[in-house]
Amino acid sequence: MTEWISNLPLTREISVGSIRIHAIESGIQWLDGGAMFGVVPKPLWQRRIPSDDQNRIPLALRCLVIESPDELVLVDTGIGNKESEEFHKLYGVENAGNPTRLEDGIKAAGFMPDDIGIVLSTHLTSITQAVTHSKTSKATFDQLSRMRGMLYSVASLISPTVEMNEYGQVI
Repeated sequence: MTEWISNLPLTREISVGSIRIHAIESGIQWLDGGAMFGVVPKPLWQRRIPSDDQNRIPLALRCLVIESPDELVLVDTGIGNKESEEFHKLYGVENAGNPTRLEDGIKAAGFMPDDIGIVLSTHLTSITQAVTHSKTSKATFDQLSRMRGMLYSVASLISPTVEMNEYGQVI
């Protein structure tokens, strides 16, 4: 674990009216700085975010737990721990915990992962990522079906022509 992740607080909280928002620092991912900043010259972005020896910069894997009077909502699900060690090394994923930093953060905020009633995935890449991002997840077919319906609803708000395949991936 690098100093980047060890220096991050696991959770931070703010209240807005009757809603409490918990920012969960679920890890760090190191990606190519040039790819992240595009046409911005490296001497400009490197002043703010220095790259490592592979030209990668640290990017936060920040999730939100939104505590409303009616429901507990998780916004994004991190990367999880299903990928190989090679994947984690290649993409510089640092999210170790019990089983991941996301679950640790949910617990530190005073909840259990099973308390989450709604999961919103801002990237809309896969329903299975949203519900079964951990090797220890016990998602059922019904949960996956409900998640697919919810993601389809959110995606259709963004684009009325959105389609999803049988795995819940936007195509």
